[in-house]
Amino acid sequence: MDRIENLLQELLIKMTEVASTLDDISRKLENLNGAYSLDDVVSKLDEATGDIVGSTRYNLTDLHGELTNITSELSSINTTLMLKDI
Repeated sequence: MDRIENLLQELLIKMTEVASTLDDISRKLENLNGAYSLDDVVSKLDEATGDIVGSTRYNLTDLHGELTNITSELSSINTTLMLKDI
């Protein structure tokens, strides 16, 4: 019976340590959220990704689409020229 009581006391001590660690983590997260509101961070990320532009002020997502079109056209021209050689 003493062995079971000792094991339960050790378990209680460990659980108290875990609870203390979780309290510390919770306080740190609350401080982090107070300094940098998650809504503010999400808003800033949304703004940044909404309008990605390069130094020439071209929207880089549009530029990528145009480069993809050019690559497709060049590939098509190359295929056509190769067929003419046959």
